[in-house]
Amino acid sequence: MNNNKPKFFIVGAPKCGTTALAKYLSEHRNIFFSPLKEPNYFATDFHRKMRPVSKKNKYLSLFENAGKNQLCGEGSIWYLYSKNAIKNIYNFDSNSKIIIMIRNPADMIYSLHNQKINSKDEDVYNFERAFKLSWQREKGFYVPQKCKEKTTLYYHKIANYYEQLKNVYKFFPKKQVKVILYDDFIKNNLKIYKEVLKFLNIKYDKKVSFKKINVSYSERSRIIGTFIKRPPKFIANIANFAKKFGIKVYDIQKLLIRLNTLYEDRKPLDNKMRIIINNHYKKSTMKLFDILKNKEIKKWLK
Repeated sequence: MNNNKPKFFIVGAPKCGTTALAKYLSEHRNIFFSPLKEPNYFATDFHRKMRPVSKKNKYLSLFENAGKNQLCGEGSIWYLYSKNAIKNIYNFDSNSKIIIMIRNPADMIYSLHNQKINSKDEDVYNFERAFKLSWQREKGFYVPQKCKEKTTLYYHKIANYYEQLKNVYKFFPKKQVKVILYDDFIKNNLKIYKEVLKFLNIKYDKKVSFKKINVSYSERSRIIGTFIKRPPKFIANIANFAKKFGIKVYDIQKLLIRLNTLYEDRKPLDNKMRIIINNHYKKSTMKLFDILKNKEIKKWLK
């Protein structure tokens, strides 16, 4: 193993364009991005099921194939929300650069809810009911049995961007932090891409094409989807046994998931719910505007 280690982190928030930005950056010849999406290594307050990498040597091994002149980075969308991750990153390397992407709270949470349904962490399909259950789930009620980390269902807390950003600034100076609004990113991928490269002190590579990433989708059958993504224990045991004989179970799983996937735009968020959610986050949003001075943020309150 060489001495490569990550120097920058895309820390969230979820459903704010982080996957797309990570993909674009990974295509730059002077950047090496973790091959494992969302290792969540630094989120030590999360359940082990949410942390595919928990050992330091395994974490550092993610970057062992980086070239001599490549800057290493990773993206775990829950670091911003995690109670421990930012502090842990600072203790790991206080010179790290932090990239944050944020979005209108109502849109972010609505999109996150859909993702949670698809990942089988959420079992309440009605968005309005799921949001209202958020407070009860914080008390330990109505948490789906298959949910990997119950705090990721606290929809009433996840978009507290001001508090989260304040925590980042507690450890890292502003010159080491880059905040990106999702709307700005969507409007002009190239502009934001150049800004991020400049922030990372990486030379622009003349990239002008930006393929759309993370298209909205649903499942043809939720029952089949659950069986594939969260199989019964006896099926999981059979799969582990098959691996010993060289059978590529993961490839079979990916094929079944793809066959069960239906790519379509989700029904737009009900305006009533949009107002309820954005009013809930109004205080945090106004404080956020006071820090960032981006006029787009005030539009979240309309």
